[in-house]
Amino acid sequence: MSKIILYHGTIADFSKVDLKHAKANKDFGRGFYLTTDLSQAHAWANRMKIRQLQKGYDTSGFIYSFRLDTQVLRTFNIHTFKGANRSWLDYIISNRTKDRNGIADYDIVIGKVADANAQVLIDEYVSYGDYSESAKDRLIVRLKANNLTDQYCFKTTKAIEILNSTGIQRKVI
Repeated sequence: MSKIILYHGTIADFSKVDLKHAKANKDFGRGFYLTTDLSQAHAWANRMKIRQLQKGYDTSGFIYSFRLDTQVLRTFNIHTFKGANRSWLDYIISNRTKDRNGIADYDIVIGKVADANAQVLIDEYVSYGDYSESAKDRLIVRLKANNLTDQYCFKTTKAIEILNSTGIQRKVI
C-alpha cells in the first residue's frame, strides 16, 4: 500500500472540503486544488495573503495536508497530463476561457501548474488569434510550466469525500 501526501495552501479556515467554494476558470476547471510540493502550497497561501494585505485585510494562511492511499485513487476516473504539452495547454485554455461548470469528465485531473501569470499570457494568446502548433509551443515555454510542480484537481463530490475521510491536518502560516 503506497501513500502520498497532498497539500492545499489558502487563507480559508475550514474543517471540511466543499466544492461549492471552488472557482471556475482555473487550470483544470472547477475543483479543489492540491500539490505534492509543500513549498508550492506555501506559495499559494502566501500569494493569497499578499492580495488580502493589499486590500487592507490582515489574515493568516493555512496549509492543509491529506494522506491518501494510492490504491484508493485508482478507483476514480483520473486524467493525468504527462507534462506541459499541447493537450495540457488546450485543456487549460478551455478551462480558463470558458466556464465549463467544471465538475465533469473526470473525478481528478493531475498535471503541471501553469505560471502565476498564466491568465495574462492566455488572454494574449487568444486575442492574437494564432492557434498554430508553434504558437502553442511558444505559449507553453512562456507559461514556465516545466519549471513548476504538480497540481491535483479534485473535481467531484466522490473525490472530495475521500479527502474529507482522511482526517484533514491544518497548519497556520
